[in-house]
Amino acid sequence: MFCHKRRLRWNLLHGKRLVWRLACLLLLLLGIVWISDQTNLNVDLENDITSDAYADSLPDGDGDKFEFGSLENDRRVVENLNDVQFVFSNLLCFNSYENIPRNPEREAWIRETYAELDELASYEKLLSQPPDSNYVENIPRDNSATEDPEFAYVRERTANATVVPPSGPSLVPNYHAALAFAVARVRASPDGPVTACNFPDFTDEESGHIWHLALRRLVLDGACARHASFAGRTRAPWDCVYWDTATHLGYCALFKVGSTSWMSHMVEWQSVDTHSLTDGQVHDAMDLLYPRPPAHRLAQELVRHDLLLFMVHRHPYVRIVSAYYNKVETGYRPISRLKWIASVRGKSLHTIMEETKQAIKEHNLSLDSYAALDQLLTVRGDPSKSADFEMNGDPNNTNPYMTFQEFVRYIIKENLSCFRDVACLRRIDEHWQPQHVQCSPCSTHYDVISAMHTFDRDTSLMMKLVGREDYYAKAVQRRGSRFQDAGDQNYTTDDLTVDKKRRNVGLGEKYFTKTIKELSTLTREEQRLLYVANFLDFTLFGYSPETIE
Repeated sequence: MFCHKRRLRWNLLHGKRLVWRLACLLLLLLGIVWISDQTNLNVDLENDITSDAYADSLPDGDGDKFEFGSLENDRRVVENLNDVQFVFSNLLCFNSYENIPRNPEREAWIRETYAELDELASYEKLLSQPPDSNYVENIPRDNSATEDPEFAYVRERTANATVVPPSGPSLVPNYHAALAFAVARVRASPDGPVTACNFPDFTDEESGHIWHLALRRLVLDGACARHASFAGRTRAPWDCVYWDTATHLGYCALFKVGSTSWMSHMVEWQSVDTHSLTDGQVHDAMDLLYPRPPAHRLAQELVRHDLLLFMVHRHPYVRIVSAYYNKVETGYRPISRLKWIASVRGKSLHTIMEETKQAIKEHNLSLDSYAALDQLLTVRGDPSKSADFEMNGDPNNTNPYMTFQEFVRYIIKENLSCFRDVACLRRIDEHWQPQHVQCSPCSTHYDVISAMHTFDRDTSLMMKLVGREDYYAKAVQRRGSRFQDAGDQNYTTDDLTVDKKRRNVGLGEKYFTKTIKELSTLTREEQRLLYVANFLDFTLFGYSPETIE
C-alpha cells in the first residue's frame, strides 16, 4: 500500500512538471510559428526555387540548352499526381446515374456563389431605379458617325443573328456524376494505380479522358489549398465569362489560349459566318452576341443541373512565346511598347531586379521582414563574369523592335513588381497576364479544366456534352482541326531535337518549336526568374518547367 501511495505521489508530482514542460514547449512552438509567419512570404516558393539542387542544375553560361533540375514541394506533389497510372477496363462503373452522389465541393461553391450573386442582383436593381429629380442624366450621343469601321462591320454582320439550337440532348448532368465518381476514386488512391472503368453514354476514349480530367481537377484543388493565402483571394471572373444560355455553357476566355477558336464556335452558334471575320472581329462579335447577363440571370444559370463552366490553360512558356510573336513582333501597342523597352533596355538583370524590389516595397511589403523574397529576387552568380550583371543594350537606342530577351525581362519585372497584389496583376496586359489572375480557378469551380495540349479532345467532349456534336464534326471537316493532340506523353527539354519533344502540331507547332528556340537563348537567371514570375500558373495547372507541352 505504501509503495502504491508513494508511486501515486511521485506520478502526481512529475505529472505537474510534465504539464508545465508541455505548456512551455507549446508557447515556444507558437513563438516559432509567429516568427515564421512574419518572415514567410511563401516558404514553398523559397524551398522550390532557392534550393541548391535547383541552382546547381541550371546550365552554365549564356546560350546553353534550356533545362531545369528537380525542385521540391509543389513540383513533387504535382508530378506525383500527374504520374498516377490508370488501369483501364471495359467494365461499366455503374449502370445508371440516378444514385451517383453529386460533387460536394461543387455544390458548396454553387451555394456560396449564388448568395453573392443574389446580393449583387439587389445592388444592380438599386442602380436601375429612376434617378433623383435633381439629377440630370447624360443622354448617350449617337456614336454611329464616329464608330470604328471594323466594329460597325461586325455589328452589321451580327444584326440578324439567330440561335442555332443544339442537335442533341445535354449530357452535362451525366458528366457531373461521372467526374465526381472519378475524382472520389482517384482521391482514394493518390499513389495509383487507379482502376478506371467506363461511364454510360460515353465511349471508351471519352471515359478515359474524363478520368484524366478528374486528375487535373485534383491537381488544381491541391495547389489551391496549398496557396489559399494568395490564390484564393482572386474574385470570381464574371466579367470574363461568356454565357451561352441556349446550351447553358459558361466560358472564361483567356487570351493566347485558344480563345479565338472557341469564340469562333460560339459565334457560329448564332448563325454568323466567321470566315469573313478577322480574329479581332470575332472577339467583337462575341461581345455583341454574348453580353454579360445581369446578376439575377447569372444566379439562375448557376443553379442549373446542366450548367457547364469551363476554362482553357496553356503551358506558361509557350503562351509567352506566342504573345511575343503574335503581338509584340507585329506592332501591338506601339506607344506602350516604347515604355516597355525603356524600362529594361540598357540595364543589367541585377539592376532590373533591384528596381523590382523597390517597387514591391512601394506596395507596402517590407523586404527587411521578408528575407525569403529578398533571396528569391537576388540575381546570383559572379558579377565579374555573368552577363546578368552587364548592361543589356544601349539605353539611347530608340529602336521600337523589342527582342525576346527584353520582353522576358519586362515580364519578369512587371509580374514580380505586382507580387501578391491582385489589383496590380489585373492591370498587366491580358495577353501575358498570369492565367490564374483572370479566370480565378481557385475561387471558381470549373466543370472542365481544358488545356491546349489536349485541346481537341477537350473540345470534342464538351461539344458532345452540350449537344453540339454534329456541329463540331462539320466544323472540323470544313476548317480542319486547329490544334491536333499528340497524346499525353511529356518531352524533356534536355535536348533541342524538336522531333523528340513534339507535343502540339498543326497551328500550335510553330509556337512549340519557337518556344524551344527562344528559351535556349536566355541566361540561367532569366530562366529562373521567369519561372518565379509564373510560379502559380505552373503549380495550379500542373506544368513543369522541364517540359514544353
